[in-house]
Amino acid sequence: MSGTGKISFWAAVLMSINIIVGVGIYFGPQIMVEKAGNFSFLGWGAAGLMLFPVIWCVALASRMFPGPGGFFNYCSQGLGSTWGFIAAWAYFLGFSSTGATQATVLKETFLNRFDVQFLADNPIFFTFIIICALTLLNLLSVKVISQVQSFATLLKLAPLFLIVAIFVFYWDSSLTYTMGDFSSVPATIPMAIFGYWGFESCCNLSQHLEGGPSKTFSVILTAFVISMSLYTFFHFGLLHIMGPETLAQHGVPSFIQFLGIQNSSILAVAELTLVLVFILNYFNAVYGVMLSNVANIIALAERKLTFLPDKLVKENKYFRPTLAVFFQGLVIFLLMSCVPYKEVLYALANLGVMTALVLTLASVLRVQVQQKSYVASVVTILGFVTCSILFYFTWMEIGIDHFARLMYAMPLIAGVLLGCMMYAYKRNKAKGVS
Repeated sequence: MSGTGKISFWAAVLMSINIIVGVGIYFGPQIMVEKAGNFSFLGWGAAGLMLFPVIWCVALASRMFPGPGGFFNYCSQGLGSTWGFIAAWAYFLGFSSTGATQATVLKETFLNRFDVQFLADNPIFFTFIIICALTLLNLLSVKVISQVQSFATLLKLAPLFLIVAIFVFYWDSSLTYTMGDFSSVPATIPMAIFGYWGFESCCNLSQHLEGGPSKTFSVILTAFVISMSLYTFFHFGLLHIMGPETLAQHGVPSFIQFLGIQNSSILAVAELTLVLVFILNYFNAVYGVMLSNVANIIALAERKLTFLPDKLVKENKYFRPTLAVFFQGLVIFLLMSCVPYKEVLYALANLGVMTALVLTLASVLRVQVQQKSYVASVVTILGFVTCSILFYFTWMEIGIDHFARLMYAMPLIAGVLLGCMMYAYKRNKAKGVS
């Protein structure tokens, strides 16, 4: 912070990196290497390059449409409140799918490491326990939790920096690269895209930057390039340390077994410690998603666009909206219960978030056309092209045929339709009262 209470450029970059770097990088490589072998690390760069026009437009939207409300604000000002609601609601559902994905990975990591047969035989009960614990945690004071978050951030980044720092000492010259694997790199993009969600939240820093909102894009771009580089080198390092077959079979948390630790006792302790670090990382990630997403539903409730809006915003003694927190927990629980596959859940997350992004692009483009900013609109049009490509890859990855894809996408489709019905009811009721 500067003396004026503003956030400096590099402080904002570090904060943005912390937002962008989630736990997708810790389970993504296992999924990606199954698709593209030794070339799978390129998926992070390919996805990152494709996202650049979208990042530019979202940063532009935060300057073009100042004020609170995120996607609702961006789209309401440019397209109208109906599209603002659809964008905000789709983002809420997409981000809920993000939390469900991370919670599913948390559950799988725990069951793979700890042989608790009862929990393995009763996955829905285990899911219920996880979501209840996270929901109760979200009811505590944010001030108390924020003190834990700093330590949790160090845990989140530690494995990432460790692999990037040491992989050159494990360089494997026997790794082979085939054109078949290279041609499969596009199949890794949906997972890689999932690993980048969070960059849109960085726009919330725009009003607090030294130099004003005009610095938003520079901050986000710098943070994004650093995050993309870390992801790529981390994944590349895992390939050299573990090899593609082992990475695909055992996943990232097993890398400690391939560092050449000879003492069995030290190795056992190191393995257990690393697994606990990953479990805490996943737990903290889901907590963060729920904390952020509760704010999204509250933004709609404050505008009387949800059922029971007054009850949703009502706070407990720790200033947390109790009903909104329970509603978020229920949505994630239902997603995990109905869609037990993380590959489908992160695809739903992509589709939900990209819906909000496409509507934001449309809002920006409309204003640009009205202002006759045709040169600037070229980047926005590129953003549409990017989103179309990402939609295509995500849709093709979600199932083996269009019917299967439609069935897997049904939780998101049904959620959006129910939201639209709620919005129409609230709007008609408001008109009747007036």
